[in-house]
Amino acid sequence: MSRFDLQAHELTVAEVHRNLPPSALYEHAIRYDKGASIAENGALVAYSGAKTGRSPKDKRVVRHAASEKDVWWGNVNIPLDPNAFAINRERARDYLNTRERLYCFDGLQHAAGTPQILMV
Repeated sequence: MSRFDLQAHELTVAEVHRNLPPSALYEHAIRYDKGASIAENGALVAYSGAKTGRSPKDKRVVRHAASEKDVWWGNVNIPLDPNAFAINRERARDYLNTRERLYCFDGLQHAAGTPQILMV
């Protein structure tokens, strides 16, 4: 299997796992997350800490001429300045580069048909 490289995105984490099957994700959770376990019914139990999800009011979208008319702007899709996006992206990149390993999942399709990568 070839190594999945994220250097084009300035991510230099040595251990990157892409599209792992559920069994491998279970194994990694048990191995690397001391709080993870498997419930009696076979479900994976893991704790995310104090913040358990993303608030809809935390969602920001950069306006783009090609898609601006297709977005429902308002309380959920709040406009974000491109400079603020660049700063947040850099902060996220810096954080991800402190991790020992990353997990990527090609779960979304962009309108152009290219897979979008989700990382945790």
